[in-house]
Amino acid sequence: MNNLAPDDSQKPVHDRQCTRHKVELHFRLGGKDERGDFFEEEVVTRDLSECGGSFTSKRPISIGSTLSLADRTGFISMINITWGKVVDHLNTGMYGFRFLFPLED
Repeated sequence: MNNLAPDDSQKPVHDRQCTRHKVELHFRLGGKDERGDFFEEEVVTRDLSECGGSFTSKRPISIGSTLSLADRTGFISMINITWGKVVDHLNTGMYGFRFLFPLED
């Protein structure tokens, strides 16, 4: 996970367009990892909003990747990975994402 920031000390602060809420929801993540290999993995969100959210993954995922995020009903959203960082010594990454298409009411 060589493109992940080891800490937040140099990260600029930006206001969010949407308020994120701490919520743990299970999703199926799919796409290509940092090595270009296709993968599917179950992830659990850490927080979520109508604009995006974050999750942890044991896979290295490149910043800027476009992936699919599917819920248990089969609804699929396309997401873009906007940031990532290593969260522990096990080389787990925490990733932030934004939805590519606005969610409809």
